[in-house]
Order: sequence, then structure tokens, then C-alpha cells
Amino acid sequence: MVGAIHELPLPLILSYGSYFCFQKQAASKLSMAIFFIVICIVGIILLPYWIIRANPFSKPSGKWNVGTSNLIWDSSNHSGIIAKVWYPTDIENVTPSPYLSKLGQNFSSNIVVNLLLKLIFSNLFLGHIKTPVSIDVTPSQSPAGFPAILFSPGWFGINSLNTFYGLEFASHGFIVIGINHPGSSIGTMLADGSQISFDSDGFDNPELLASKITVERANDLSMVLDRVISLNDNRASFLYQRINTSQIFAAGHSIGGSASFAACGQDLRISKSVNFDGFFFMEEIDLSCPDKEFLLIQPDRLNSRAKDKNSQDKFSIMMAKDSVRITDLASSSNFHHLLFLSITHVSFTDLPLVINPTFSKTISLFGKADGLDLLLKTARVTMDFFNKQT
Repeated sequence: MVGAIHELPLPLILSYGSYFCFQKQAASKLSMAIFFIVICIVGIILLPYWIIRANPFSKPSGKWNVGTSNLIWDSSNHSGIIAKVWYPTDIENVTPSPYLSKLGQNFSSNIVVNLLLKLIFSNLFLGHIKTPVSIDVTPSQSPAGFPAILFSPGWFGINSLNTFYGLEFASHGFIVIGINHPGSSIGTMLADGSQISFDSDGFDNPELLASKITVERANDLSMVLDRVISLNDNRASFLYQRINTSQIFAAGHSIGGSASFAACGQDLRISKSVNFDGFFFMEEIDLSCPDKEFLLIQPDRLNSRAKDKNSQDKFSIMMAKDSVRITDLASSSNFHHLLFLSITHVSFTDLPLVINPTFSKTISLFGKADGLDLLLKTARVTMDFFNKQT
């Protein structure tokens, strides 16, 4: 073979040599490219394990242990609403509840990003988080029953994103009903097994859309209250005679806070409401009822910025209208306003606990305040407000 090579013309030998060298270099570059792609994929998969904290929820501060159950009810505008109930229990934590259970109840199969969302919220990432509660255990009993809080999450949000408040309130003797709202939560599986995805229509007119969703959610809260009172009267229900129906409250974050104000204003059974940074300039929200109490908890909105100038202009108009209404209500004895500085709109969710603080501080996601400290303070303020005799 060596002799045969020597018999070949020199140009042909050089041509063969260049070909084999090129093939070797091409194979090397291909290997490096594949290696780089694999490293990127592994990094993308592992990054959430660093961003998302493994055990963000400690035992809540109250004297009661906490149980939880999931419920689905029929509603007037859709075939069902999901509720996650947190409640006081005497039973020790025997079956820790996943932070996100039954993914199909929270993510509609009709949205394009559903596969990615399920990946993020599955057992790979958020799904591996456990909360210090027991599933479907017997609630504690109280001679007068426990006060109840209807809790509405933010726009696009689901009830699990306010788990900290659910745990904390329940450990101090409240029954908390967190609600997924068909159409304005990211996705909801209904009682008949169908799903309602997030409705994105109307974003070009945020004021009109906010009013529409506020009304729908307020009606949802009243409907859920109907079902809760029915369960309280039903001997077969795990909530039988566990609720003090003279102490019904509403609370919520963002558009859920707006809905909690609206529901309190229109539903005679709800006596107080707490709004965590939700707009309330809309005419559908009536705060004139002298026998109702309203508490608005806000960050410094001057530091809030929308993604683009057009959105910021619309957002600024809505903020200005809220500011005017706050001024008008300042002398009202039933309206209370509390301002927290150095925080952001999403500081009232579980995200300051769930997201790695090193990562969140790097991008200023939650402002400068300590997330756990803020949640504890706002939870205490809320419970004091609800417990105060008027």
C-alpha cells in the first residue's frame, strides 16, 4: 500500500491529504458544536433548580397545624371553579402537600406554551416543592366556627401562588379559600373535565378589561361563598359547622384585590376586604358602604414600570385615577391605606420565597425588602384587620 501511494502523482497525494485533514477538522468542529449544544441544554434544565428554592415554606407561625383540600364547583358563567382550601387542623403533618397538585386543573391544554409551563411546574421544577400541610384531613372545631377568607389571585395567577398567606392565615384560625378563576387564571379544569384557557382578548383597552374581569371575579367570589355556606350546612361535608358565617372576609392580589373590594361592596355577607395592590378606580367597586371595612396595601407605584411606553402611559393613567380615589377616600372611616416601600407588585405572592434571593436581587425582581419579612408583616396586618371588632 505504501508503494502504491508513492506511485500516485504528488498533486493527487496532496489532494487526498487535504481531504482527510478537512474531514478531521469538520468532525472536530461538529463534536464541539454538539458538546456546546448539550452543555446549553443541561444548563437550561439545571438552571431552574438553582433559581427555584427546594424548601421555601417553613412551618407557619400560628398554633394550629394546617390541612388542605381541593374542590371544584359549578358556576353561572362556566361549568366549574377550582378552590384550594387551607384550614386549621389538630392533626400533625402526615402527608405533605405538593405546592402544585393536579397540573391539569391549572394549565389548559389549549394554550401554545402549555408544554413548557408543565415542564416548569412539573416534578422537575416547582412540582418537587412540598408545603407543611396535610391533605384531606379533618379540620379542627371551634365553638363559634372559624372566620373564612375568600382569596383571589392576581391576573393570570392560580390559587397556589398565594400559598404562604393560605398557610399563615389557617395556622392562626382562619379557613382560606383560594380560587382559580376560569378565563383570567392561566388555565382551569372544570367540573365536567373541560378546560378554560386564559382569555387574552381586550388587552388593547386595559381599563375596560380590568372592569370586566373585576366584575366576573367578584361574582365568582359570591358564588364560591354560596357553595362554602352550603358545605357548612351539610352534615356530610368536611367543613360542616366549621365556619363562622358572621365573619366572612375577602382578600386578593392585583386584579384579585380589585375583585375582593368589589365583592365586599356588593355582597352583604362579606364584611371586610384586603386589596394587595389592585386597582380600584372602577365604578363597579363601591366603597361607600359605611358598615364595610376596606384595607388597601400597596408598594410605591412610582417605581413601577410597564414594558413599553404605550403600556406605561395607560398604566400611569390608571395609577392617577387610583390616586384621585385614594385622596377622595382619605377621610372615610371605613377606608384604610398602608404603603410599603422598596417592594414590587409581585412581592405579595410566594415568588419572593420560591425564587433564589441571589437571583432575584441581581435583577431587582422584588425590590430591596426581605421577602419573608414582608409577607409576615402583611399577613399580620391583614389578620389584625380582620380580627378587629368594629
